[in-house]
Amino acid sequence: MTVSCTLAACLALLQQPPSASPADEVLRNLKAQPIGTATLDDLGMPDEYLQRVAGRILRSSFEQSFRVVVADEKPVDAPARSSASAATPPATESRGAWRLGLVLAVVIGVIVLIGIAARRGSSTP
Repeated sequence: MTVSCTLAACLALLQQPPSASPADEVLRNLKAQPIGTATLDDLGMPDEYLQRVAGRILRSSFEQSFRVVVADEKPVDAPARSSASAATPPATESRGAWRLGLVLAVVIGVIVLIGIAARRGSSTP
């Protein structure tokens, strides 16, 4: 199948405004989404909100389709970890354990205080 056009038709095609941006197309498709018997556009949601949602849809689609994550290679001049440093956990793990201990101490303290208050309340005549 061949497509031929005259010079005037080709010039007319070139002078047409470019098609809508991908964000505009996603926004249009988003507004046309059916919700029951109506569409999302019928709900009258603010355009700023719908544009933000359309932007997130585009970003997600781009990351799923085109983003390639490549692991960093270990630098050649990086010093090798000694066996002593490999045995010690990273600082983030010790901070997490410390926070867990603090939370448990607070919970136990609250339970003790509730128990003391309950005993004092039951001992009053």
